[in-house]
Amino acid sequence: AGIYEDMAARGVTIRTQVLEQAIVPASKLVAPELQLVVGNPVIKLVRLRFVGEEPLLISTTFLPYRSFPGLENEDLTNVSLYAVLREKYGIRLGHGTRLVEAVPCSDEEADLLHIAPATPLLVVSGVMYDTEGRPVECGFARHRGDRSQIEIAVIA
Repeated sequence: AGIYEDMAARGVTIRTQVLEQAIVPASKLVAPELQLVVGNPVIKLVRLRFVGEEPLLISTTFLPYRSFPGLENEDLTNVSLYAVLREKYGIRLGHGTRLVEAVPCSDEEADLLHIAPATPLLVVSGVMYDTEGRPVECGFARHRGDRSQIEIAVIA
């Protein structure tokens, strides 16, 4: 589940402000994650997520345009991206990878998240794949370190 679905399952309402939603060329960092050639079109989503009136995280997501034409025009204000991918595009998510690290926030992030510059953020980055093993999306979420916990399930 994504953050929207995870928070809803906990009974917490999350609100989204879309900061950027555009078609951009895949960078040399994004292209290999999505198994694309540098410069291929991708949809870039930057969203500021709130719990109540408090900003919690900044999420940046990249999706291959060829798989999701029209997504750049979809209203993603208060819906789960994964639900849209399932319902509109027939995507069945299979598995993903996640990396968690702590980094200081930038001045711009501090302004958006209402925290002091250089406050630690928990950055969760990774790639989600469909049931066929194709990359669906990659990106990172920069969580306020003072308001976030990351739970990792280990399956043996």
